[in-house]
Amino acid sequence: MSIGLMSTSFTTSLYHVYFTYGVIVGCGGALGYMPCIEMVGFYFKKRLSLAMGLAMAGTGAGHFILSVVSQIFIDTYGWRGTLMIMSALMANICVAGALLRPLGHAHVRLVTENDQNTKFDSASERFIENDEQDNVKESESKGSRDENGHCDKCKSCLSPFVNFEVLKYPIIYPMLVIGILQSIGYGIITLHIVRRALDFGIPGTLSSMITAAYGLCQLVGRPLVGTIGHVSKVNPCIIFSLTTALCGISTIASIYTRHFAGQLIYAILYGIGFGGFFIHIPIVVAHFMDSSNIGAGTTMIIQFHCLASLIFVPVSGWVRDVTGVYDGVFWLAGLCFVAGGVIALLLPMFDRIIKSRQKSKKDSQATKKQELGTEETTEEILIEESVNTL
Repeated sequence: MSIGLMSTSFTTSLYHVYFTYGVIVGCGGALGYMPCIEMVGFYFKKRLSLAMGLAMAGTGAGHFILSVVSQIFIDTYGWRGTLMIMSALMANICVAGALLRPLGHAHVRLVTENDQNTKFDSASERFIENDEQDNVKESESKGSRDENGHCDKCKSCLSPFVNFEVLKYPIIYPMLVIGILQSIGYGIITLHIVRRALDFGIPGTLSSMITAAYGLCQLVGRPLVGTIGHVSKVNPCIIFSLTTALCGISTIASIYTRHFAGQLIYAILYGIGFGGFFIHIPIVVAHFMDSSNIGAGTTMIIQFHCLASLIFVPVSGWVRDVTGVYDGVFWLAGLCFVAGGVIALLLPMFDRIIKSRQKSKKDSQATKKQELGTEETTEEILIEESVNTL
């Protein structure tokens, strides 16, 4: 991210910005963001919702501070100087990343009574040993063949980017649909909320305050919603659904509140809802999947978030240019959030139906095996009787 921002400050063409900011900064943000979410899942199991809310509150702090400070930097140093300052700030992520230690990694081998004499000089030695074992397993799996006797080259090529183990959980598919709907909503809103405020006649300074309020409510809302989820012991799907629906309802209502006070209230409600549902993505994944697949499941959902945003965010800008207003675009964003909230509320029911069908399938297979065993036993008895008769 730091390299991309610094490179963007020297660009002379919009096509250069597409590469330096869109590709380099985008890839850097993805590579830096997802490991942090996955690490929280490794460190915390019992209080995951609270830990996730506190860890991700920094995103809201960044929105709150930078939405105001960046405008001051632009007025003082220009946009090129502002990008240089942002590049220096992003370089500090390298230091923060170096402090992350995978002490609670899912692949750590537990020391049993038979291994009491095994000693490790440091925690990193455990991971060296386990990483070597994982590399051996990975090399063996790359040479494996499917039931038709052919190497699965597609899976081996995509395995560094996609963990196909999570696709064995049928519940991941409605969760991916929810992720797509959410990304359509927040992609549109994040990009166009300030521009729409300007279209409503709200001055530029007050428009930046709307973004600051949205970031501040994320800062407060994420740990607050995480604490509520931890203390109340409510099913995370309910909180996930309510916060997603809150984003949708407030977005639709904001279309008809064309003054600063109405937009400020909207930013507050949307910030709380957005912060609440986003921290619950890994929590809902952990509710339905094994702890070892939390990171992979969350990563796949975020990947679908990005794919949907890649398509609908430019389209939303084009629709505004054609129609001259943002009403239709924000209606779409609100309805997507509401639909995602409804599906999220139905996730426990989907899970029960899936498990019931899997159980029925196993029972039918067991019954068939039992019938085959009975037939074989009957045949053996008849053979024995015929032999004795002879």
